[in-house]
Amino acid sequence: MQVVNMNEEKINEISRFGFRFGKGSVHTARTMMLEDLQLLLSYVGSPNASKSDYLKAIEKDNCLGKRSGITTRQRIEIRKVLQKAGIQFKQGEELRSVPQFLFKMQELAEGAGGGGPKPACPDTSMLEEIRLSSGNEQLLALCNQKNELVQAIDDWNNLAERIEMRWPSWTDLKRLLDYAVETGKAEQIRTEVQQIEQQRFLLGEPDPIAPLVADLTDYLRKTLNDLDSEYVALFEEGMEQLRANPNWMKLEPGPCDRLLSAHKLTVAERPKIDVQSTEDVLKTLDAISLSMFSDRIAAIPERFETVKFAAAKLMVPKVQRVKLPSKTLKTEEDMNEWLQEVTLILKEKVKNGPVIV
Repeated sequence: MQVVNMNEEKINEISRFGFRFGKGSVHTARTMMLEDLQLLLSYVGSPNASKSDYLKAIEKDNCLGKRSGITTRQRIEIRKVLQKAGIQFKQGEELRSVPQFLFKMQELAEGAGGGGPKPACPDTSMLEEIRLSSGNEQLLALCNQKNELVQAIDDWNNLAERIEMRWPSWTDLKRLLDYAVETGKAEQIRTEVQQIEQQRFLLGEPDPIAPLVADLTDYLRKTLNDLDSEYVALFEEGMEQLRANPNWMKLEPGPCDRLLSAHKLTVAERPKIDVQSTEDVLKTLDAISLSMFSDRIAAIPERFETVKFAAAKLMVPKVQRVKLPSKTLKTEEDMNEWLQEVTLILKEKVKNGPVIV
C-alpha cells in the first residue's frame, strides 16, 4: 500500500467517518493494510461469514500469501499431535520430528488395512501437504490439520487392534481349509471364504469367520476320530491274527518286537490324535494329514502279512512268499479256471522250497 502524507484538512475531513489518526490509533497500524482487507473480504466472499471463517482464511488457507510464522499457541497444538503419535521431541525442535511423525502415520495407516480380507488402507492424502512443505510451512500445515490427524491416529489404531485380534482366526480358517481340501466339505466353505476375502469383510459384524472355523474344526475332528478308530480296529485285527500264527508263536519276544518295530506296527507308531481345540486339530494335521493317515491305515494289512512272512523266514529260511493272481470270479467255471492257474503256480514254486501265501 502506498503511504500518503495527509494534511490536517484531509485528516479532519475523513475523521467525520470515524477514522482516527492519533498516536497508537488502529487506523495507523500496519497489521492489516486496506489491500489485505480487500483481498480477505474477496476471498471469504460471504457477507454472513463468521469470525472463524476469516481466521481460517488467514491462518489455514493463507489467502494473504504471508510468510508463515509459528505462534506459541500453534506450537503447543503441534506438540499435542506429535505426542498423540508417540513421537519424542525437544521443545523448539518440533520441525526435526516431522519426518518421524510422517513415517509413523504411514505405518499406522498400513496397519489399519491391507489386502483382502482386511479393509483397504485408509486415505493418507492429508499427509502429502505436510510432506511437500518445508520449514515453518510444514509445521503450519501440520497444525492446520491437527483435528483430522488426531482423529486419524485414534481411528487407525482402533482398526489395527481389531485386525490384530481377528487375524489369527482368519489364518486358522485358511489352514483348516487347506487340510480339508481333499474332502467335499472344503468346497462348501471355500465360496464363503472367497466372499469374505473379496469383500474385505474381516472386521464384519457379526464375526463371519468364527462360525466357519468352528464348522471346519468339528468336521476335521470327526474325520480324524473316524480314521483313528479304523486304524485301531485294523491294528487289533492284525495282532490277533499274528498271535494265532504258528511261526509267530514259536518266536522269542525279542525277534517279535524287532519285526513289529521295523514295520511300524508298535503302539508307539500309532498316530497321536489330539482334537480338543482348533489348535489341537491343526497340530495333529501338521503331524499327519488326512491323506497320510488314510495311507497308513491302508498299509496295515500288508505290513502284518510282511511280518508273518518274516517270522516264517526265521523259522524256515527257505520259505517263499507267493502272491496269488487276482481275478473276478463270477461263475463256478471261473473259479475252477482260477484254481487250476493257482495250482500250477504253487506246484512250480514248491519245487524250490516251502511256500507261504
